[in-house]
Amino acid sequence: MNCKVDEPSEIVDELINQQRKLIAGYKAHSQVPESKYKEAFEPKHAAISLSGEPTFYPRINELIEEFHSRDMTTFLVTNGTTPEVLEKLDPLPTQLYVTMIAPTKESFEKTARPSDKNAWEKIEETIDLLPSLKTRKVLRLTLVPEYNMIEPELYRDWFLKSEAHFLEVKGFMSVGDARQRLPYEIMPRFPKIYDFSLQIIEDTNLKLIDEKEDSAVTLVAKENYSWRYL
Repeated sequence: MNCKVDEPSEIVDELINQQRKLIAGYKAHSQVPESKYKEAFEPKHAAISLSGEPTFYPRINELIEEFHSRDMTTFLVTNGTTPEVLEKLDPLPTQLYVTMIAPTKESFEKTARPSDKNAWEKIEETIDLLPSLKTRKVLRLTLVPEYNMIEPELYRDWFLKSEAHFLEVKGFMSVGDARQRLPYEIMPRFPKIYDFSLQIIEDTNLKLIDEKEDSAVTLVAKENYSWRYL
C-alpha cells in the first residue's frame, strides 16, 4: 500500500518554525544575550533521530540534501537494521550514529526484542558497510546491566571492524517510554560505565578521550582528533 509522505522541504520548514516557537519566550529575557537569541533563531544543525527509525522515511536522501542546501549539518541516528538504505545514502549525513544494542545475537534479541527475525544479520551487514561510508561515524552503546552490559571485548571488536571514528559508551537512562519497561534502579551510574569503558580499551591502542559524569557517558577513539573541536 502506497502512503503519502511529507515533502522534505516542508519538514525542514516546519522544524525551523517549531524551533522559533520554542525559543520565542526568551527574546526579552534579561539573561539571554540578543546575539545568542538570533543564533538560535537560525538553526544550523539538524538531528534526524528520536522519532522511530529515520531511515524508514523513503525520501531520506532528499531530506539530507534539503538540510545541506540550507547550510545546515545533519546528524543521522540509526539502529543499523537498514543497510540497504545506508548503502545508498547520497549525500551522506555530516555525522552518522549507529546504535550497537548488544554484542551478540542472543543478547540483542533479549534487549531489543526485534520484530524482524533477521535484524541481527542486518546489523552485521551495516558494520561491514561502515568502512566504505566516508563521513564522521560513531558507534553508540546504550548499556543496561543484566541485558547488554556484557562481553566488552566483543564491543571492541565490533568497533574496530566498523572503522568508526568514535565509540560512545553510555548508560541507559530511565526516561520516556523506557520507564514502562526498565526500572529507575537499573540505570548504571558513571563509575560502572567508566569501568566498562576501561575493559573495552584494555590491551589496545584505544583511548578514553572524553567523559561526562552526570550523563554517564565516555568517548573512546584511537586518537583525540583535532577536527573534533571544529
